[in-house]
Amino acid sequence: MTAAHAGIPPEATGCVSSRSLFACSSDAIVLCGIESWVPLRLAERRALRVGRLVAISRHTAQRFRDANPEFAGVTVDVCHPGLPARPANISVALEPAALIVGRLAADEGYKGHELLLHAWPRILERHPDARLWIVGDGDDRPRLESVTARLGLRHAVTFTGRVSDQELDALYRRCRFFVMPSRHEGFGLVFLEAMRAGKACIGAAGAASEIIEHGVSGLIVEPAPDDVRDAVVRLFDEPDTCARFGQAGAARFRAEFTDARFRARFALVVPAAGVPPPLPAADRCA
Repeated sequence: MTAAHAGIPPEATGCVSSRSLFACSSDAIVLCGIESWVPLRLAERRALRVGRLVAISRHTAQRFRDANPEFAGVTVDVCHPGLPARPANISVALEPAALIVGRLAADEGYKGHELLLHAWPRILERHPDARLWIVGDGDDRPRLESVTARLGLRHAVTFTGRVSDQELDALYRRCRFFVMPSRHEGFGLVFLEAMRAGKACIGAAGAASEIIEHGVSGLIVEPAPDDVRDAVVRLFDEPDTCARFGQAGAARFRAEFTDARFRARFALVVPAAGVPPPLPAADRCA
């Protein structure tokens, strides 16, 4: 199986167009995220008529059908991705910090970075020591740093830029919880990273609700400043609840979202394709 999200590799271009919509194999075409939420060109529609369709989330499958009503009656199987399991290394963080991980790209403003920045002044009214750690880099970083300065948040917000896997693992361990109120997420591997580290998650309605069980392993909110502010304040207010959510998330990760579980799911959905290799790690900081 060839996986693609931010660009179709050369070996896949015979299966679909060069636009970054899909991953593909000889047996299945996988709808990977928001790039597949748009109307298809003729060549792409023809390609999709050939293979079996698999989506990485129910949300992505529905958004694909909404944009391409001619596929309304076509079966789209759902196969949630997974990440490699790791030995339990869960820590109860002492630092009052929330973590968000993702590209700071102007064309990915839906991730929720600016939304968090605008919510943070009111969070500081309740928790003056609350910190926001922003991991990642991109062409929108200078503008977001300017927003941070304009809001008077330089003391409370840290832009780490790109970090190594080891540094990122340490940030997951040290943070209190993970938050990414993204409005348009095809799945959200970063939520799995946080759950693997035993951290509660805050996500927005959509694909995140297929990962985060609201009120069990985290909170699902509307991507609006007041809703995000209330969820963040709650997890700072209630450390026991935050820890309980994190423990439940770690258990859910082990049960549902390891790469072994992904391989088993994919083999059931596309038996002829056999067991695929693991999906590539999320391009968290590109």
